[in-house]
Amino acid sequence: MEGDTSSRSTESGGRGRPVSLKKRRAVIAAAQRQFLRNGYAATSMDAVADAAGVSKLTVYNHFGSKAELFAAVIEAKCEEMFGAVDIAVSGADVRAGLIAVGHSFLWLVLDPDAVAAHNLIVQERERAPELGRLFYERAVLATSRRVMRILETYAARGDIRLADPQKAAFDLLSLLRAHPTLVIELGVDPFTAAELDAHIAHVVDLMLKAWR
Repeated sequence: MEGDTSSRSTESGGRGRPVSLKKRRAVIAAAQRQFLRNGYAATSMDAVADAAGVSKLTVYNHFGSKAELFAAVIEAKCEEMFGAVDIAVSGADVRAGLIAVGHSFLWLVLDPDAVAAHNLIVQERERAPELGRLFYERAVLATSRRVMRILETYAARGDIRLADPQKAAFDLLSLLRAHPTLVIELGVDPFTAAELDAHIAHVVDLMLKAWR
C-alpha cells in the first residue's frame, strides 16, 4: 500500500512536480515547432497537445490560452540565453562580462528559430496584433531589463557611469543586433564567427568609452 501511495504522490502532489515540469517543457517545445511550421493562426492547442504527447486539458492547465503559450515559448528561449549570461558575468571584469552578454544575446537573436519567430510575428501582425505586444513585453523589454541590472551592477562597482541605465541597455543591445541581423534580413552572407567576435568587441569598447 505504501508503494501505491508513493505512486499517487508522484502523479499529483509535491513529488509530482518533476512530471509536471517535464510535461510543461514538452508542450513548449512542441508549440515552438508548431508555430514555426504552421504559423500562429493555423496552430491549435489540440495540435500542440498531440505533438507533445499530452492531453488538451494538460496544455490548458499550464497555459490558459494560445497567446500565453506563445509568450511561454518566447520566455523559455530568453531564459535559456540568460542562464549562460549570468554564469559568464559573475565575477568577470566589465569588458569580459559585456562581451559574454553580447555573445549570448546574438546567439539568441541569430538563432534560425528566433529569426523565423520574428518573421512570423511580422507576417501575422495584422491578423494577430497581440503577438507583437507579447514579443515586445516578454522578449525585448525583459531582455533589456536584465541587461540593465547587469549594467547597474558594474556601475555600483565603479566600473562605468550611467546617466540612464535603461537607455544604456537599449543602446548596447541595439548596436549589437543591428548589423548582424541586417545582413540576414537582406539575404547577405551572415557574419563568420571571427567577424561576430570582432563586432561584439567593437560595440562593447565603443559603449565603455561612452560610459566612462
